[in-house]
Amino acid sequence: MNPRRTSRVSTRRIEARPPAEAAAAAETTWRELIRRCRVLALATAAPGRSWSAPLFFAAWSGGGDPRAPIRHLVFLTSPASRHGRDLARTPRCSAAFWLAPPAIGGLRGVQLAGRAQPIEAALLPRAKAAFLARHPAAAKRVEGATRERLYSLAIDTLKVTDNRRGFGWKCTLGRGGQPPKTANRFGT
Repeated sequence: MNPRRTSRVSTRRIEARPPAEAAAAAETTWRELIRRCRVLALATAAPGRSWSAPLFFAAWSGGGDPRAPIRHLVFLTSPASRHGRDLARTPRCSAAFWLAPPAIGGLRGVQLAGRAQPIEAALLPRAKAAFLARHPAAAKRVEGATRERLYSLAIDTLKVTDNRRGFGWKCTLGRGGQPPKTANRFGT
C-alpha cells in the first residue's frame, strides 16, 4: 500500500435509521430551512455550458391543499435572463439553499432537482400570494408590468443535509415525498 495514499471516507451506513424516522427528520429540517432561507442557487444548463444564479424564493404546495407536503418553490426571474433562456430550452434544473453556520457541525442544507416553468395563469394568484408573503418588497416587480415572471420549480428529488444529526447526515426523498433512498452519515 502506498503510504502517501489518502484514506477515503466510507460510504457504508453508519447510523442508519428506519425510513419513516429518517423521512420525518428530513421533513422537519426541510420545513425549518424553508422558513429560514430566502435565497436559493438555481443551476441550469444549455449545450456546452452551465449556469448558477441566486434567486429569492418561496415555498408553496403547487396550488393545491396548503397542508400538502411542500414540493414546489416559486421564484421571480426574467425569461430573457441567461437562466430564463436555459429553462425555456430545458426546464430540468437543480437548486440548493443552506444555513452557513459558524462551525461545520451546524451545517444544514437542501439540494434538489426538478422542472421549472412559468406558472400557469390559473395558479398565478396563489403563487403571487406565496411569493409576496415572503418577499413583500418585490410587490412592484410581481404586480407591475415588468418582463419578470413567476416560475414554479416542481421538485422531483430532495436531499436534506443536517450535520446536527451527525457529520454528513443526509436523507434523500424521491418524488412526492416518498421514503428516502438513503439515510446515513457518509453516503447519498
